[in-house]
Amino acid sequence: MTISPASFNFLTAGAVACGLFLAALLNVMIDPFELYMVFEKNGINAQKPELAFHGRLTKAVAIERKQPTSIVLGSSRAALGINPLLIRTNPSECVYNCGLDSATMYEARRYFEHALVNQPHLRCVVIGLDYQMFDQSKRPPEEFVESRLCRTSMTSKDLLDTLLSIDACQASLSTFASNLMHPLADQSYFNANGQRNELAYLQSPLIGRWRSSIGAERSVPAKLAYSAAAMDDLRRVVETCRARGIQLQLFVSPSHAVEWESLRANGQWDNFCKWKNELAQIFPFWDFSGYSSITTEPLSDHMKFYVDASHYRDIVGGFIIAKLFSRESAAPRDFGRHCDGTNLGAINAQIEEARRTWLESQPDMRHCIASLRLPEDAEQLFGVAGRKRVAQIMVAPGLQKLKSDTGK
Repeated sequence: MTISPASFNFLTAGAVACGLFLAALLNVMIDPFELYMVFEKNGINAQKPELAFHGRLTKAVAIERKQPTSIVLGSSRAALGINPLLIRTNPSECVYNCGLDSATMYEARRYFEHALVNQPHLRCVVIGLDYQMFDQSKRPPEEFVESRLCRTSMTSKDLLDTLLSIDACQASLSTFASNLMHPLADQSYFNANGQRNELAYLQSPLIGRWRSSIGAERSVPAKLAYSAAAMDDLRRVVETCRARGIQLQLFVSPSHAVEWESLRANGQWDNFCKWKNELAQIFPFWDFSGYSSITTEPLSDHMKFYVDASHYRDIVGGFIIAKLFSRESAAPRDFGRHCDGTNLGAINAQIEEARRTWLESQPDMRHCIASLRLPEDAEQLFGVAGRKRVAQIMVAPGLQKLKSDTGK
């Protein structure tokens, strides 16, 4: 039977339309980027590991949909450690963690402005500040798309990309396969409130987390320098909050002492202190950096306060929120210092004294940091072979400089 050209074209168009419809149906139902929220079921699409690669899109759309009245901004440290529900003033308030992996201060400002467009009555903003967010050489990743911000609905490009693209179909199939293999495991990258899923993070190898968190995989230590443009981005957020009567809380993240030693080893500590001094001229903040009973937690395979040298756990985030909002908590008294621009010199002196006390009370740690004769010293330091691999996180470029810093 001969098919006329008109019939052939009709059948071809029909086949293409059916294919596009099925692709869109697959991507809406599986919803690998958590955009459409049609349904969610264990074993099918409840776990969404693809969010790890599309967080900026997911959170932009979530802000449009949820219109939160309180938000958390910052890098992956705030995204993982701060539970936004703790900020609520009542159980019905919508709060959302807008923290982004490897965020820049520019991105934090733009997501703040995006939240304002979608919720003009924004009540509270909490920002976790990290030195790396202000690095002059740091640029937003390719995943960051300016055009999807400061609007109330998805762009046509995002709609097409997430409904009809091959990448979206592959993401849906990958998500479905992951749910089939692990129907009860919690592998979603974010919780519904935007906070990163700690359980999913802890599935990655421990030694890999700690090494990467202090740059141990880099052949050349990172040389950071904060930029005036990034400081201006923060100033714009502060000015907007003041003008609109939005409650603003700023804090410097409480990385583990290993992170601060790495910063010192790479010659960045003085610049870090200068950065904090400039922060204090912009707006008062809570300083959780340095050495406290939290940040000097002994290294082990099962740590209470940290998942790696950079990222603190949910319990520490609770302590931070309690300090920011003057609430009763079990937070240690030595954890956090409020800086109002007049007392930073005293705070830095307290940090140096706390460091000396820590190193003097941990002679094995001091020796390990100073000499870095690993992995032999690691076994002596931690006492058990299982902790030997944790000690190896200390092998980072530049850490050998600590020998001259500590004087031993």
